Amino acid sequence: MAGDFTSSPISSYKVIYYGNDGRSNVGAFIHCYHNNQNVMTCTFYNDVNNVPTNSKGARVDLRYPITKFDSVLDILRNEGPLFFGYINSNKTGYIASNSEPVGEGEA
Repeated sequence: MAGDFTSSPISSYKVIYYGNDGRSNVGAFIHCYHNNQNVMTCTFYNDVNNVPTNSKGARVDLRYPITKFDSVLDILRNEGPLFFGYINSNKTGYIASNSEPVGEGEA
């Protein structure tokens, strides 16, 4: 379906990690940018049983339980080049790297 898939490179990110004040289910955000435009945001929820569905408006919003925060941040810090993809029809989103040589290891 035309328009069902959205994708963009990720060239930078900003992390916001909240202290738990008991008033919000949101524990953290990672805003992802390409050409200084916020193209995708990862929102992390403290209540792992109450994570809303991914969505797309002006940007793609991927939602995760807070237990996935370290894993997502690790990908952003240590992999590259990166991009995200989002399939609107089934609300599936992901962060991915481009192909890397086998056995390359970390620098």
